[in-house]
Amino acid sequence: MTIMKLFCNKSSMTLAMLTVLASLMTPPAFSYEIDESNTFIEGLAAYQQGIFSSAINILENWIKEYPDSLILDLGLYWLAQSYYQVGNQREAARYISLFFSVYPESPLIATIDHDFKNLAKRY
Repeated sequence: MTIMKLFCNKSSMTLAMLTVLASLMTPPAFSYEIDESNTFIEGLAAYQQGIFSSAINILENWIKEYPDSLILDLGLYWLAQSYYQVGNQREAARYISLFFSVYPESPLIATIDHDFKNLAKRY
């Protein structure tokens, strides 16, 4: 076997081994999305069950952990609703204002009632 063949075989083998190791060490991309979705659903479920303080904690942490989420508008909306339900209008207004400023074209805006829209203007 010539030195060139030996070098090519060792290089190919090393590259293949490094590729396999790297793929084993890297979590699948969808794992992040599953965690993101599960956490959001957990927060929404807490809201729907009337456990608003849990919804607030879960959704605030979710927003911090996934600030680039494709459903961040929903997270901001439900967090604002959760604060509103516990009587904290100032925080509700803060999050609904953030929702309006970041997502002025969101189709979700059409579903928000007039009083909740005005809440943002009062604070």
